[in-house]
Amino acid sequence: TKDMVLVFTREMSIHINECKNINGSVMSQRKEVNMSKQITRSGICPHCGKRFEAKQYVSVNAQISPELKKSVLDGTIFDVECPHCQTITKHVEPILYHDMEKGVMIKLDEVCDLILEEIEFKKMAEKYPLGVNQKFYGATGYLDFLNKVRFVESGIDPMYGQVILNKLKSIAVSKIKKGLKKEGINED
Repeated sequence: TKDMVLVFTREMSIHINECKNINGSVMSQRKEVNMSKQITRSGICPHCGKRFEAKQYVSVNAQISPELKKSVLDGTIFDVECPHCQTITKHVEPILYHDMEKGVMIKLDEVCDLILEEIEFKKMAEKYPLGVNQKFYGATGYLDFLNKVRFVESGIDPMYGQVILNKLKSIAVSKIKKGLKKEGINED
């Protein structure tokens, strides 16, 4: 997680350097900077049992790397292929997704304290005002991360989207329980 904090800080500082506030309007000065960061991880294939190294992204910038944005949206960003047997598996690791146009950062990290991360983000945003209403969301799992990115892409605030999802799940569970009861099946 130390790497993630460094990536987070680096992304904020690069973004600050790219935006200049001139007479109340934000002018983007794009530089040829690749803020999407990849690292090499080692692992063992669950299919053939052989050890191999694979590259995975720990930071994705949606505007600078639109091809990575697509792989985040379709869930393939976490796909890792074994070079020995060509088996593709999902290997979910911490990642930071940054959409500068929408002013959103989403961090997936199952083990970090997301409340502390959000407090740290707010401190940085106060110290380095971007001229854009930046929002930070934490995700503690693969589906949570994927849903939040897809909500942002659809123009829905992830907090409201999560409320809607929870309500839909509640309705579905209630209907399933009623159906089981109707059939005389114990729900345990």
